[in-house]
Amino acid sequence: MERKLLRRLRAQFIAVMLLISALFLAFITIFQYESAKRSVEKKAENALRNTIMHYNRGLNAPGPGFINQEDSSGYIGKSGKADSTETADGMSPNGKNERPDFDGSDPVFDSGIDLSMTETICSVYDEDGNFYLMKNDIFYVDDSDIETYSSEASKASLSTGTISGTDLRYMKENTNNRTVIAFTDVSRDMEIVNTQLGTNIRISLVIFFILSILSIFFSIISTKPIEKAWKDQKQFVADASHELKTPLTVISSNVDMLLASSENQSDKTRERLDNIKDESGRMKELVNELLDVARGDMAKTNLVLKDTDLSYVVLETLLMWEPVAFEKGRTINQQIAEDAHVLCDEDKMKQLINILIDNAIKYSDENSTINVELRLGGKHAYLSVSDTGVPLSDEEISHLFDRFYRADASRESTPGYGLGLSIAAQIAAMMNGKLWATCEGNVTTFHFSMHLKKHN
Repeated sequence: MERKLLRRLRAQFIAVMLLISALFLAFITIFQYESAKRSVEKKAENALRNTIMHYNRGLNAPGPGFINQEDSSGYIGKSGKADSTETADGMSPNGKNERPDFDGSDPVFDSGIDLSMTETICSVYDEDGNFYLMKNDIFYVDDSDIETYSSEASKASLSTGTISGTDLRYMKENTNNRTVIAFTDVSRDMEIVNTQLGTNIRISLVIFFILSILSIFFSIISTKPIEKAWKDQKQFVADASHELKTPLTVISSNVDMLLASSENQSDKTRERLDNIKDESGRMKELVNELLDVARGDMAKTNLVLKDTDLSYVVLETLLMWEPVAFEKGRTINQQIAEDAHVLCDEDKMKQLINILIDNAIKYSDENSTINVELRLGGKHAYLSVSDTGVPLSDEEISHLFDRFYRADASRESTPGYGLGLSIAAQIAAMMNGKLWATCEGNVTTFHFSMHLKKHN
C-alpha cells in the first residue's frame, strides 16, 4: 500500500513539474513567435507609411515622380494599362481630368528622401471612384490583380491589415479627397519567422525531454525521506509487536495457572482472571495483526506463487466458517464456479478469504444471509462477498481499507481493530489482484479479482 502511495506521489510530482515546464516553454515559444510576427508587421507598416507619405509629399512637387511627366504613356489609368487617349497635358480628349492629381500634374517623390528598400505597391482612388495604379515594385504581383486587392482594402473597416488568401499587407489613408492604398509582401519575412518557430519548437522538445529525466530524478530524491520514514515506522511496529508477544504470552500463561489453581478463590477473583485472559488474548490478536501489516512488504518477497484451484480454496474456507456463521445466526449462500485456476500463494489467499468472511459475519444483521460468489469472466476470476447491514456512504466506502478505520459508531462495539481489510488489500496487491467495495442500499459487497491462469 505504501509503495503504491509512494509511486502516486512521485507521479504527481513529475506531472506538476512537467506541466509547469510545458507551460513555460509554450509561453516562451509563443511569445517569441508573436514578437517576431509583430516585428514583421511593424516593418511592413513603416514601409507602407513611407510609401503613402512620399506619394502625398510628391503631389504637385517638381522633380522625378512615380511616372515620367514628359511621357504620358507611362501613366496607368483606371483600366490598369497605359492611357493612350490622354493628351500630353494629362487631360482626356473630352477635357475631363482622369488623373488623381486634379491640377494636371503627376504625383512625384521628393528625390532628396531615401526610400525604404522594402518593395511596395501604391494605388489611388479619386473622389469619383476612379482607380489608378501609381507604383508596382513587386514584379510577381500582376497589375491586373492590384485593382481587386485595392477594392478589398478600400472596403475593409481597418486602415491596415492583410488581404485574404495572400501575404500582402495593406495600409490606406484618405487625403485630399483621395484614398491612397499601399501594399507590401511579407511572405519572405513570415517564412523566416515560421522557420524560427519550427527551430524553437524542436529546441523546446529537447529541453522538455531533459526536464522529464530531471523530474524523475528529483522525484526519487524528494520522496526518499518519506520512504525512509515509512520503513522506520514499519520497522518500529514490527519490533514493538515482536517484543510485546513475549510479555503477553507470560501474562496468558500465568493467568491459566491461576485459573487452574483457583479452588479457594472467590467468584469475583475468578471473574477478574477471566477478564485478564480475554483481554490478553485480544491484545495478542492485535499484535499479530500489526506484525502482518508491518511485514507486508517483506512477505511479498516470500510469496510462493503457484497454480492454485481457487474454487477448491474458497469451498474449503467456507466449510470452516459455516459453524461459526450458524452460531452467530447467519447463513452462508454460495455460488462457486468450477475450475478457476489462478497463480497465487494459497496460504495468503486463504487469509484474504477468511478476512472477508469474518468481516461479513461481524457486521451483517442477525438472521441475515451472506452471499459468496465465485465466477469466471473473460481472463479474470471474480470473488464477491455480500452482507446485509448498516448502509455505508461513499465517503465511508473510500476509507474501508485504511488502517484502524471503523466505518460507523455502531461498529465500535464489534470486536476488531480495523486492520483486517487493510491486510486483505495488502495481500490482494501482493498477488497482483484488485480488491474494492460497493454498497447498494444496505447491502455491502467486497469484490476481488485476479487473472486466470491457463490450465490444461
